[in-house]
Amino acid sequence: MPDDELIDDATETDAQDGSDESATAEVDPAAKLESDLAAQRKVNRDLERKWKASLRELDELKKSQPATPEGDQPDPDALKAEGRKEALAQANARILRAEIKAAAGGKLNDPNDAIRLLDLDEFEVGDDGEVDGSAIADAIADLIKSKPYLAVQDGKRFQGGGDGGPRNGLKKSLDEQIADAQKSGNVLLALHLQNQKLTAGQ
Repeated sequence: MPDDELIDDATETDAQDGSDESATAEVDPAAKLESDLAAQRKVNRDLERKWKASLRELDELKKSQPATPEGDQPDPDALKAEGRKEALAQANARILRAEIKAAAGGKLNDPNDAIRLLDLDEFEVGDDGEVDGSAIADAIADLIKSKPYLAVQDGKRFQGGGDGGPRNGLKKSLDEQIADAQKSGNVLLALHLQNQKLTAGQ
């Protein structure tokens, strides 16, 4: 504790002063006792001042807290009910987010957009844990109308082929690709395209 340190510091200082004095001259025991007593009184005054300041702070804290009658303990049943209510609210929020993500899947590029952009307080989870699916579907449809860029295009997330599509806007037929490969002297490509034609049944 800081108070104990003050006492130890004061006695150490006095002990050092006494050793210095004894080295220079013999100290009168009564004078030594008098100086020790004065130092202890100073430490006691400091401790008393700190104690009174702590009491004032405690009184202020007591005044700032709401007054409750003595012996008034919180009702355990009320605490349990409040805990259940909070847990149910968290579970309902999770259920609602899952239902919205499921309903937005296939309709939005990122189903999390529905959770971020819809007002979740609009929807309620019933006592049985069910959510009004039609209300969620309507809200997602309204979101798509107001922000069409969020919607999946034609029900597909990815448009085009793996090759990046035709470069000039026209896709060449397999026969044209084979002819081009033969003209350029790329025999391996020509053979590969011919095998692809045979397996496709053209």
